[in-house]
Amino acid sequence: MTDVSCDQCHAKFENGRLLVQHISAEHEKGFKCDFCDYVAGIHRYKILHEKKLHLNLDCKVCYKLFDSVEEREDHECVRPDRFQCSQCDKNYKVKAELKKHIDIIHKGVKYPCPTCSDVLSSSQSLKRHIRTVHETLEKNFSCDICSKAFKDSDYLQRHMRTHEETTKSFVCQECGKFFKYQNTLKSHIRIMHDKIFKQTCEECGKCFPDMHKLKIHGEMVHMKGELFTCQLCGKEMLGTNRLRNHMMTHPKGQKFVSCEQCGKVVPETQLRTHIVQAHKMHSYKYPCDFCPKRLDTKAHIRAHIRKHTGARPFLCRGCGKYYPLLETAQKHTRIFHGGDYSLIFYDISKDVNNPYVAKVI
Repeated sequence: MTDVSCDQCHAKFENGRLLVQHISAEHEKGFKCDFCDYVAGIHRYKILHEKKLHLNLDCKVCYKLFDSVEEREDHECVRPDRFQCSQCDKNYKVKAELKKHIDIIHKGVKYPCPTCSDVLSSSQSLKRHIRTVHETLEKNFSCDICSKAFKDSDYLQRHMRTHEETTKSFVCQECGKFFKYQNTLKSHIRIMHDKIFKQTCEECGKCFPDMHKLKIHGEMVHMKGELFTCQLCGKEMLGTNRLRNHMMTHPKGQKFVSCEQCGKVVPETQLRTHIVQAHKMHSYKYPCDFCPKRLDTKAHIRAHIRKHTGARPFLCRGCGKYYPLLETAQKHTRIFHGGDYSLIFYDISKDVNNPYVAKVI
């Protein structure tokens, strides 16, 4: 493996670990940013930090770094081919966005997030999205090198280790990334730089670097795999990845109870939902046009249908944001506008494809 050298005194070392030890001993003050108070342990990280945060010498599309403004301006980034929808004229830069478009527009599958503009593919994905994205603390801890933000200092410190790399000794000659093990480095080069994808999905032709990723793809996209039963609640699901994701929904110490009407064992916190859906819903007056559910009041069915249509009729006139539910809009005004509910306006023209909304003629 090629020797690494100190950027300050040009001394050479066999690996990155010895280089870091040398810098700590001989150049303990580190390398201070010329524009702010950030101090890097390695000169390369100082240059990386300055180019990205202060000098604007990186391409926002392919992330390549440049030595001058002229070099950046002469750079012609090759954008990837766009993915064309086979059913309409829409095309997308990312294949996942095309899939989302097909599910929402052509298949009618809609699980929109009530807080942001994301649309999820299943109710479980929506719950996980809300839990991981919106039910977290504000991200006030930022990385000085790449500006990525974290919710607490522990996450930031773990992230900073990816920049400093004090214990990893195998460096990629293509991108400068360090690895603890040589096999991990080889795998990184094969996937990221050589683009070697040996495993091909027989269903769609997509290629993957190893069998593990191909198996995950088959389970999650093409519904292949073994059928598993959750030992806690008895629910059946296809594939080990779905089982693993499902197990995350069971908190430690969760209690299970039997339904008095049918004897089914369900989590104690879901008993009320089970009774409504299994034993009461069939007698409710208002059916949903998009799914088998029925609701007991017009207010409930209107709010439910918005989950399918993605409608956001409640406008905050303080900032121009729209929300699907009155309660969500009220929560927003309490947090950002001092609880001034007079800012909330119901725009009936936004409540589209909802048969339970009285249209104004």
